[in-house]
Amino acid sequence: MMHRDAEIAILICRCMRNIKSVNFEKLEDYIKDSISIPTVYFFNELCREPATIREKLKKGNFKGVLLAGCSLYKETFADIVESAGLNPLSLELIPSRELFKNLPREYSSHTTLKLGLMICSIFEKMMHMRLIEEVKPRRIKAQSKITRRSLLKALPQILTVYQPTPVILREKCVGTSACSFCIDSCPRRILKSAEDGGLNLDYDYCSICGVCVAVCPTGAIQIPKSTDKQLEAQIRTILTNHREEMRSKAIMYVDSNDYHYLLSRFVEEGLSLPLEVFPIELPTLGLISENILLVPILYGAAGTIIPVLRNENKLEYLHILYQKTNMVRNILKSAGINQEKIILIEFGENDLGFFLEKLYEFKSSVKSEQLEKSIDKHFGAYNRRAEFIDIVKSLLDDRRPLVEFIECGEPCPFGEVMIDQEKCVICELCYNKCPMKAFTITREPDTIRLGFVYQRCIGCNLCRQICTENAIMVKKYISIPRLLDDSSKTLITEELIKCLRCGKPFITKGKLRKIEKLYESVGASNVDRLESLKLCPDCKRTKLIPAEYDKWFIYR
Repeated sequence: MMHRDAEIAILICRCMRNIKSVNFEKLEDYIKDSISIPTVYFFNELCREPATIREKLKKGNFKGVLLAGCSLYKETFADIVESAGLNPLSLELIPSRELFKNLPREYSSHTTLKLGLMICSIFEKMMHMRLIEEVKPRRIKAQSKITRRSLLKALPQILTVYQPTPVILREKCVGTSACSFCIDSCPRRILKSAEDGGLNLDYDYCSICGVCVAVCPTGAIQIPKSTDKQLEAQIRTILTNHREEMRSKAIMYVDSNDYHYLLSRFVEEGLSLPLEVFPIELPTLGLISENILLVPILYGAAGTIIPVLRNENKLEYLHILYQKTNMVRNILKSAGINQEKIILIEFGENDLGFFLEKLYEFKSSVKSEQLEKSIDKHFGAYNRRAEFIDIVKSLLDDRRPLVEFIECGEPCPFGEVMIDQEKCVICELCYNKCPMKAFTITREPDTIRLGFVYQRCIGCNLCRQICTENAIMVKKYISIPRLLDDSSKTLITEELIKCLRCGKPFITKGKLRKIEKLYESVGASNVDRLESLKLCPDCKRTKLIPAEYDKWFIYR
């Protein structure tokens, strides 16, 4: 996390005063008042002053750059940032020219406020840039995306590029021996299990589809420019500030490539996004998890819009996106919230009019509700499951869910464990190996209980796979009441057998029964041997073994 004291440079272009709908004097006051930053740099034509920008960045010792200007020059700005000694991924660009150029001056009040909110929200997002430092430049291969900028860079030096490829947070990953959601879901099969049980990603072949990010139940895989924490901070800033001036706000998650295509078409045709719609640019829609879909609703958004421009690149993640969206819509229904607050708009390159029509229909059919409660201040810093539970609790607001059971499709990170009581001997293997500590053991003087906490289970199936008695079955679904209940449900209770000599309970009845059957199967069924099984390890060591040794010595 970064300090707030001017480590982020804010550069704003007036575009030769062609953006008549923005009052730049009021914008400066708003930014300084909102985020307490001492200096905001304004330029009449930012794209023509690369040397000035580079000099300011070098002198200011900045860690990141927030730029509001023309998206046509994004690669040029990235070059300037890199030449100033910064990671080009630390550049965040708001396409203010494309967003606001076509709006008339009479919208100045709302337009200025919207741009101010967007700048402040990205500033808050940039407070959490730690993962960007882990992204190193990589040599481009033939199958990688090659841009004009990367080709120009290739002339004087090795062809390298910075890409926001997924970063694996080792402290959150439960290990591939337990969970393989990301490996099984990767469309290119480039995630592999490491020798130490961790996870390896072949970055040279990663298409940054984001599927591994979306399906990870613990949030152990993140894309540096769009982590859970960054997106939550960005959305919270937009939705919880200046509600009186702008009562209805909607969040639009949009793929970076689609975003700039749409904006260029808007400029060509003299169109604009509705002022109430705030775009959140993502490197891929495939990274969207259930948490990221629900956060805008939690903070009172009128709705969440996901435009999906049809092309082959999206085939790698589209099924996951639809699965997550349907699941979250059902959760909203269970909480008594209009599930139409979350929509996907799928359209082709020639259907821009259709997209805008659907966008305005959506805007007029939903309204903002101030739903937000006390979401945990450490959002994004701990387990994604715990965050999900916090969000669902806040949405329900102590109301009983209207729908208790929700199908979630595959891969489903929610599991209900059921035990075959005829087979289970409570060997405690599932209890000891569960990566999420979803099993509990309760010992009493005469009994032992194996319990299960539903809200902790990620449905990884490890318990079923390692059970030596084949006694475990895992059913995949979301149970809202169980999700909010942190108590342990008893799966099986077993009687404890006491040692014949010292009276200490040491083995379950089921486990003893199994061992007796094993003895009988090999012909060792005499009474003395079976009785010896009812001695605890201490008594066997101190009494039984010396006695057997004496018998052997006398025989010799």
